[in-house]
Amino acid sequence: MAKVRVGVIGLGNMGRPIAENLLRAGFPTTVFDLRPKAMDALRKAGAQAAASPAEAARQSEVLFLVVPDSRAVRQALFGRNGAARGAPQGSLIVDMTTGDPQYS
Repeated sequence: MAKVRVGVIGLGNMGRPIAENLLRAGFPTTVFDLRPKAMDALRKAGAQAAASPAEAARQSEVLFLVVPDSRAVRQALFGRNGAARGAPQGSLIVDMTTGDPQYS
């Protein structure tokens, strides 16, 4: 049985371990971070590095946002090349950010 394709946007203190665990569990994982270096180790572990949040969303059925705050969520979703532009119909976006609930 094929595993769900997942994406992780934001590879800081929480996002990187989440992506690592998904990879260890065998999930095809696409990652994106504003810092290209943050994607390097995950690429070596088998993740696909995306050039933008839109590309990460396009490659994922479930997309995790693990960014610093509500402003970053808005940018990751609706900014230039945001995930909302690439998310296929029926995909799921999970906001794991500690932010203002009204924005989530």
